[in-house]
Amino acid sequence: MEFRLFRRKFGDRPAAVLYAATLIALSALPACREEPGAPKRDRETNNLNGRIEDFRNAFVEGAAKDDAIGREAAADDATGSIPAEAPAAPGAETATAPLAAAAETVSAPAPRLAPPPAPSPEASAMIETAMLTPPKLGPAPMKQAKTSLVAFQSAPFPYSGTVAGTKAPFINIVSNGRRGHRSYSRVYWENETYNDPRVLLHIPRGFDVKKPAVLVLFFHGHGATLERDVAVRQQLPKQISDSGVNAVLVAPQLAVDARDSSIGKFWQPGGVKRFLDEAAVKLAQMQGDAGAREAFASMPVIVIGYSGGFVPAAWTIANGGLGKRVTGVVLFDALYGEIDKFSRWIDQRAGFFVSAYASSTRGRNLALEQTLSQRRFPVTRKLAPHLAAGNVVFLPTTKAHGSFVTDAWTQQPIEDLLRRVDLDDDSGASAMSEPR
Repeated sequence: MEFRLFRRKFGDRPAAVLYAATLIALSALPACREEPGAPKRDRETNNLNGRIEDFRNAFVEGAAKDDAIGREAAADDATGSIPAEAPAAPGAETATAPLAAAAETVSAPAPRLAPPPAPSPEASAMIETAMLTPPKLGPAPMKQAKTSLVAFQSAPFPYSGTVAGTKAPFINIVSNGRRGHRSYSRVYWENETYNDPRVLLHIPRGFDVKKPAVLVLFFHGHGATLERDVAVRQQLPKQISDSGVNAVLVAPQLAVDARDSSIGKFWQPGGVKRFLDEAAVKLAQMQGDAGAREAFASMPVIVIGYSGGFVPAAWTIANGGLGKRVTGVVLFDALYGEIDKFSRWIDQRAGFFVSAYASSTRGRNLALEQTLSQRRFPVTRKLAPHLAAGNVVFLPTTKAHGSFVTDAWTQQPIEDLLRRVDLDDDSGASAMSEPR
């Protein structure tokens, strides 16, 4: 009823909008009781609520009086009968009868209503907080994919410590002022091979940090660089983007273009955790929201090792300090050693284990598969549609070792594997949001 009177009194003029906004804003304030010991703001709020009710009553009464005055003026000016109005809606006569009766008793012009008193500064602050402050929704899904090479303090190299399990220094060759490390009867110089602290980071288009996600930690093999091999030849960023899974990529540079599986700082207890803590900061910066760091720092991790990447993969699950964050281990023709570390992790049933292999590592894969079977540990040679904790899968193939990351049991195998991971059991990833 008030709305109908409001339209009759004001029409569609801007003042009507101001009136409605004022009434709504004042009505939004919480009511309180006025007690002798109530705080000043409570008493002002109570008085303000009273002013709201007085304002509403005055409006209804004033509108009725104005309506009566309008009828009398129209009757005085008319030379004939009053023009007929449009038929009223059903029930409208009943609803307006009390107002019409009140209008007939009016004999004097009604005073114009004064504007409502301005709310106190405290009330104004409450209005602004309750009605004008937009809710915090967090960062929006990524509108464009981002790929970057970023230097880390906690990267595997440079490294000046000792070789794991020994007291021997990692840098064990000094010649003509150059420092180096002997590996497989060959010397690699520090400035050429063990001095690149960069990490390949990739966040795909549509990635939503507010949704369940997974972090793919990829370790390259021998004779590799991040730019030439991981990003371009093995297409890791593309495979993750094409999977449509809410996942990010973190791939550290190990020994540069060398036949060496040394892992530097990752030999140290908790080294991988410190590395991923730093990765969380860098990823949040790429995402454009520093507050996303905590989400990245707690994401489940899938560890993937290709070829010589078996060493960092094994030490990550055995000594990296990630605990239950590791929900999957995947080897791409990589089981050249460290079988005891992989076997102990499988026994914990903390996540899924997949080892796809060609001729290079066939013997060791068959040996591990047989060992697990003798312990009555369930193993399979077929990937299930959904990978879950405790799944152990060995996938023999006849594919070439050199192209195994892009052509193993299927084309683009990392893309295929991520699509089989499900976060319903906290061990996988959900689909990405479509950016707006």
